[in-house]
Amino acid sequence: SLLPLWQFRYYANLGREWVRRALALDKAVSAPAMRKALYSAGTLAYVAGDRQEAAALFAGALQRYQEAGDPHMTGRVELALGRLTWANEDPDVAREGRAWFAAARRSFESCDDRVGLAFCLHYEGLVAFEEGDFARAKTALHESWAMWQALGFTWELAQCIPGHLADVARIEGDLTDAMSLYQECLKFNWERQY
Repeated sequence: SLLPLWQFRYYANLGREWVRRALALDKAVSAPAMRKALYSAGTLAYVAGDRQEAAALFAGALQRYQEAGDPHMTGRVELALGRLTWANEDPDVAREGRAWFAAARRSFESCDDRVGLAFCLHYEGLVAFEEGDFARAKTALHESWAMWQALGFTWELAQCIPGHLADVARIEGDLTDAMSLYQECLKFNWERQY
């Protein structure tokens, strides 16, 4: 339950230690608690930069969520595995990351998880950008942005989507649009801080 605090308020190492200690206890726990603990531990390991531990924990969580028939959390774990692998320098590992994003999208579509779909579109946009497919990158990022706005979420917007779109515009040579989008990103971040 404390994962958002640990993850977004820069207490990842503290949270990671607590979850590790809980997982090491020799006590029976409910299946939902174990699934959530593995997902939380994997997320905190990822935030702390321990990709190997994160991958192992996410693999355990994925198996349990799939067995439980929970497409919402299965998609969350698939998305996490995608983030963990898509930016890898090894092309085979990077391809695996993109496959995880596609799997996550299918999971989220199966349960109409709009937040999960918005995240998937965001990452699809980043993958397309990295591959040089700027038209696809813009489409996916705009769709993600529109979805976040429809959901009423602003922190995702503040984090980066206008900045990513600005990067695409800059590379395509549209410096006016790039400047406008960078300013919008700055505005979102400024409003979030104060």
